[in-house]
Amino acid sequence: MNTVERPWTRKILEKCLSHYAYSRFVRDISPLELTPEQIQGKVLIIGQSGAFPEKTLLCKPETDFEEFRPEISSIFCCDPYYPSSPEIHLSHPCINTASFRRVSNPQQKTAYWELSSANEFLPKVTEDFFDTVLMFRIVDLGTQISELDLIKTIAPHLKQGGLFLGSGGRFPLSFPPDFFKPLTLVKVVRLIDYSGVFIFTNHTGIILQKS
Repeated sequence: MNTVERPWTRKILEKCLSHYAYSRFVRDISPLELTPEQIQGKVLIIGQSGAFPEKTLLCKPETDFEEFRPEISSIFCCDPYYPSSPEIHLSHPCINTASFRRVSNPQQKTAYWELSSANEFLPKVTEDFFDTVLMFRIVDLGTQISELDLIKTIAPHLKQGGLFLGSGGRFPLSFPPDFFKPLTLVKVVRLIDYSGVFIFTNHTGIILQKS
């Protein structure tokens, strides 16, 4: 008898039901059907909230989401929704990069962070640097893409084959051909507009890849 493998995010959700911020986050993004293979290596998190629910995708459930999965080498956090340091949430070394001119040769199993915007932080790293970029539950993500050249700003710093995984509001109902350029749209999912935390307009989840 064939058995169907449960989605990865469903397994994560079962481990964090007692923590509202984590479980709400995982429920919100679960329609994207993310896999652990999509989130690995050097990971940039843009706009995480104070509870840092993104760590449910980065860390092992058996460590109460405090230690990285083996596939995660290092993480970088910028533009948090609330002023928040990863050192509150992780058992790994955490380094504030606010005074750094460049961030190169990151240490393994280390979190780097600053309160600066992505526009301020990204010039500190080289091109082709990140394996994955996460930017979830951003109320105006669609506007940032269409009017502020967000994807064009991030894309040079993604490795070939690297992924941008995101969700947020204010997306158009249909996308012009060049809406996500220079990245390629892999998957788009419409999400519920009310998350229990934020109210979105045209809440949408996306997976983009650098060809």
